[in-house]
Amino acid sequence: MEQKLATQHVEMQRLGTENQRTAATNGTLRQELAAAQHELQILHAQIGAVTSEREQQMTSLTDKIAKMEAELQAAEPVKMVWGRLSGEPQRVLLTTNVGLCSWFKGETWLAER
Repeated sequence: MEQKLATQHVEMQRLGTENQRTAATNGTLRQELAAAQHELQILHAQIGAVTSEREQQMTSLTDKIAKMEAELQAAEPVKMVWGRLSGEPQRVLLTTNVGLCSWFKGETWLAER
């Protein structure tokens, strides 16, 4: 009987020690879980902030694109006029050069000199 009680006492001490280790591990795991949940909340907040910022940037870019497209459409008539007038300076230069060449080659220029 005494032997049985001694064996049970040793077993109870072993179980007590194991219980303490398990409780300590449980406490550590609970702390790690709380820290991980807190970190997860921070990450969710950061994701929300980044998402909001990206949406604002996209809205801003979309507005800029729309404004540029409107400016391009408004400039279309000017482009058409410019296209018609772009040949005009060349025609004037050619006409002037031909006139100057014939004037320089003419005797009137030589006589004036």
